[in-house]
Amino acid sequence: MTEPTAFNLTDAALPDGTVDFYTLIGKAPDAASEEIRQRIQALYSEATANRDNRNLKKRREYQTLLELLPPARAALLEAPKRARYDEFLTKAKAGSPPTDFETFINDLMGFNEQMEEKTGLLATKDKAPEPRASVIKSPDVPRESPANRPTPAARQTPSSTPSRPGTTAASNTGKAYSTGGSKPSSGGPGGIIGGVGGLVLGGGIGYFALHGPVPAVLLGIVCAAVGFVALNGKVGNKISS
Repeated sequence: MTEPTAFNLTDAALPDGTVDFYTLIGKAPDAASEEIRQRIQALYSEATANRDNRNLKKRREYQTLLELLPPARAALLEAPKRARYDEFLTKAKAGSPPTDFETFINDLMGFNEQMEEKTGLLATKDKAPEPRASVIKSPDVPRESPANRPTPAARQTPSSTPSRPGTTAASNTGKAYSTGGSKPSSGGPGGIIGGVGGLVLGGGIGYFALHGPVPAVLLGIVCAAVGFVALNGKVGNKISS
């Protein structure tokens, strides 16, 4: 059975919270880096094997040791960091540390810089993008300037009056065409034919039957009127259809 490696949690803790890693692992401040590395590795293996010890006190000690060995490794195995740690430890033992031990050891291990980088990245990722207004352009519709914009009165007023049935609409050639509707006021071909025929027929009957020019004229006028009214528009409608 492997003998337990000596470590001292009680004497390693200073009143201000600083941990004396040399006292913790049982090595002198002038010990070689390789000797310190081997001691830390041995303590780490022992703490890992006893982290679930049945003895509650020993279990807590080994769990605490597992938490302290990584910063001890970072502070004692590299010469520049070890020099900084030795300076801080000397000031802490004198009662005038430049800062608290947790801040110092996190800075020594690079935790503060990593935390700042992670915080910056998280802040960048968590920051919701600002919404942008999307503009939908319509190239086929010209934009209307305020000067050319119609007034409300102009919008309500129709631009042109629709033509009614029976009115004349002008074509592109300038000619006017009737769109239908009421009958023409002047006599059509049927009225003219009926009037002339009635005049001739009535004048002939009055002249030969009544033997006088006056009865012939009067009877011709009456027959002309009857023929004009009777045949007005009929012949024209047949011709147009």
